[in-house]
Amino acid sequence: MKINFTKKEYRLLIDLLEIASWVLTAHKHEENKEITPYMELIRKIYSYAEKMGADDIIQYDEVLGDYYPTRQYEDTSKFMKFVEEFENDSFWHELITRLANRDFVLKYGLDKIKAMDFMEHMEKVGKLEEIYEKEFVENGLFNLFLTKSDMDDGNIH
Repeated sequence: MKINFTKKEYRLLIDLLEIASWVLTAHKHEENKEITPYMELIRKIYSYAEKMGADDIIQYDEVLGDYYPTRQYEDTSKFMKFVEEFENDSFWHELITRLANRDFVLKYGLDKIKAMDFMEHMEKVGKLEEIYEKEFVENGLFNLFLTKSDMDDGNIH
């Protein structure tokens, strides 16, 4: 299969690959063999940067033997804006969802939850999510505190 890209489309593809690369690697502390095929494909596409007139944004590093985004690209590209928006939205969504689910289990217990029908379950969790969403929209994290007693032993006060 052959796919033809304009130089403009290739640059957009680089943005998409940087977003994908961020998702795959940004918060990882260990090497993950599962992502190797993805990173190899990214590397393959990056290898066309010079031919596509994009060597100002992707360059080959002789010492490391691999292709990397240039500092100029990282500083001026819009891809990071999309990553930051996604991470921010994900943070609030996950925080609200996890706190609501925790409180749901604490309030009703697993036995009562197992006996609930789907709609009742969703309604009750949804009400808890609304409470947290309202709180965080109005106050951010300002009113969120950990109260577990062993937190007093550490550096968090």
